[in-house]
Amino acid sequence: MINFASIGIALLFFVAIMASVALHEVSHMVPAKLFGVKVTQYFVGFGKTLWSRKRGETEYGFKAFPLGGYVRLVGMYPPQRDTGRKKGWLTRLADQARSYEYEEITPADDGRLFHQKPVWQKVIVMLGGPAMNLVLAFPDLPGHQHLLRDDAGEPAGQRRQRVRDPLGSETRRLPARGPGDPREAGGDPGGRQTGGLQRRRLKQLDPAW
Repeated sequence: MINFASIGIALLFFVAIMASVALHEVSHMVPAKLFGVKVTQYFVGFGKTLWSRKRGETEYGFKAFPLGGYVRLVGMYPPQRDTGRKKGWLTRLADQARSYEYEEITPADDGRLFHQKPVWQKVIVMLGGPAMNLVLAFPDLPGHQHLLRDDAGEPAGQRRQRVRDPLGSETRRLPARGPGDPREAGGDPGGRQTGGLQRRRLKQLDPAW
């Protein structure tokens, strides 16, 4: 039998993840546009384009594989400088990306390239996405408060010791050991249950057991 509730929850989870991805990328794009950076693409997903529409100089759309998203900021790579050193594979990869990007850069883009912007503006653009992730996480914090508390709502640092009632199956709580504690008198300094004899001895000392 098909569990439609589980399917619905899975779909909602998927939609929530993709919404967080979209908002993450928006948080990069918006400050970049405010600072005058040329933004040519905003897509959710990777692979083949399923739908897109161009507004102004930016193309917005969705791609086939919903595994993330990206915003294309023109001028992410500064002009290449010859340092005379041997280039590693990472440097060669960056050079390839730079050459591809600069094929589309025109003189009219001067002053609008990302690498030309002040450092503080570049920092704001790059931190926009992670900042949005933190904002989205705050509403979910109350749902995780139970992880910091025990079943009785007590802070984890003040959690009492859990013991098994020998007369039933329910679990009840006793305060931490102190002077005259029947567990100490019963010969079990750790408060552990080590057998029927131990429980009988504790029951004799405290009928509540």
